[in-house]
Amino acid sequence: MWRRSARRSTRRFANPASRTCSSALKAASTKSASMSDDDIVRLEGVLTAREVAELERRYSDRFDGANPPAAVDLADVESGDSSALALLLEWQSRAAERIRFEKPPESLRVIARLTGVAPLLGWADEDSNAEPAKERR
Repeated sequence: MWRRSARRSTRRFANPASRTCSSALKAASTKSASMSDDDIVRLEGVLTAREVAELERRYSDRFDGANPPAAVDLADVESGDSSALALLLEWQSRAAERIRFEKPPESLRVIARLTGVAPLLGWADEDSNAEPAKERR
């Protein structure tokens, strides 16, 4: 009896290796309206460990070296977890110059604020402008 239910839950929650994640495949593209094509990276979708691994493979060379993108646009990112935040911090540490991480989703801002890394990503100013939370009584 136990084996059958374990098999069933494994089937239900396991992700086949052959299944591609459309969010990961289209998660990042390099486009720009006012800058050159190499100056901005736009990310979109939900950024979790699976998508982050794909982004790291795809963009590892872009953030190493003398000419990293000037900005990473996060406006079309629906949500992200700690692995997405770790990727942004990794890109920032490898880049020769400071990268702007623009328009982060609330989920990333909350994690960054709670872990104390928001200033490293340039998000401290955005958080300081927020209205202070009211105390519960």
